[in-house]
Order: sequence, then structure tokens, then C-alpha cells
Amino acid sequence: MAFGVAMKFNSLPKEGEPLNIIMRPPLEGEEAIVSAGISKGKVNEFTNTNRSVTIEMEHEFFASHAKEANSAFWIIAIGNDDADDIGRPIGVSSIDGIKDGRGGSGCIIFDTDMWGKGIASACHRARCFYAYSRLGLRAIDSTVAYPNTGSYKALLGVGYAVTGTLYSLHFTGGKWHHLHSLTWVNPDKYKWDEFWCDNKPPKKFVVARKKAKATLEWAKQNITFL
Repeated sequence: MAFGVAMKFNSLPKEGEPLNIIMRPPLEGEEAIVSAGISKGKVNEFTNTNRSVTIEMEHEFFASHAKEANSAFWIIAIGNDDADDIGRPIGVSSIDGIKDGRGGSGCIIFDTDMWGKGIASACHRARCFYAYSRLGLRAIDSTVAYPNTGSYKALLGVGYAVTGTLYSLHFTGGKWHHLHSLTWVNPDKYKWDEFWCDNKPPKKFVVARKKAKATLEWAKQNITFL
């Protein structure tokens, strides 16, 4: 698995023209771009790292993921036009720790000029579609800090449901914050029944399932595997 298969699709802006998004494996030399982006103070404020990432550290990260059998990692890039399959890196996304049909998700848009343009929401949809169509996962788990309302709303929008709170685990702005814990359940009938088994799904998951189905329908119409 290691690096996810490359995909192309458009962003979901509230206004303005959609952007051409590529999610693809990293290219040689992009460690510097990623390390500089993730090290921005405004970015790691929401990722709870509170430290800079060096080029060497990012190189080791890429190398380890190249050998990792239980993850799928992508560079998020913006293409110049529909014909561009490489683009300019502006973030990263992943499905990690895949085990027993379940994994954890993450997404960082480190180009702050690209915030609020519907990129993360589209990438969440693409990642869920990949988990459904290529990995056959039953569920994806994620966490998001309370202050990060944009990411929280984006996850809910693609069919994640809140499962609880991880208290006092995110430190930023001189104080501790809680994390939302969320789960996306594959809405496919077989995977859905497998996940819930003999248990009745809570109402919030039934509502989230409708959004998850809409996410997959959008993806089937809009995502191209490269």
C-alpha cells in the first residue's frame, strides 16, 4: 500500500471557480516543501506538534511510508489546469494504522492561502472513496481539536459522526484544548452490517450514513484515478 494511488478531482468552493486537485505520491525533492509547510506556526497550531520539521525528518518519514504496508499517504497538490497531473504541493493526507478493516485519517493543508477554498472537504471525500473502493475498509477514525472548527465541519460533512471527546490533549495558545473523536462508517450495506453486527446503529450514525452515501456518489462522478 504505502503511497495511495494518484487521484484527480475539483475543490468545493463556496464561491469562485473550482481548483484542480491532485492527490498523489510524493516526488523526490518535495521533502523541503512539506517540512517548511508543516513547520509554519499557524499550521502546527492545529496539528499539536509545536515544533519544526526538518528536511531530514521529512525524508525519513517518506522513506518509512514507502515501506509501510498498512497506510496510504498522499501529497495534496493544485494543478495549473485539467492536463496537469503533478501540480504544486499544498498539503498532505493519509490513512494510517490499517488493521482489521479499519484505519485512522489525517489531512493538513499547509499552504494557508489555500484555506477556506473547499480543498479539505474534497480531499476528505476522495480519501473516503479510496477507503471504500480500493481498501474495502469498514471504518475510518479521526480526531480534530476543538479550535479547528473548519476541519470539524468538513469531516461531519462527508459522513463522519462524533463518537466522543479526548480531553485536554491539544495544547496551543497557552492552554489545553479537547479533541473531538469521530468515525466514518462505510455505508455499503455489507460493510455497514459487518460493522454494526447485531447492534442497532445510533441515530447520529444513521444520519451520517446518508452523508457518506452522498460522498461516495460525488466521488464516483468526480474522481479520476491516474
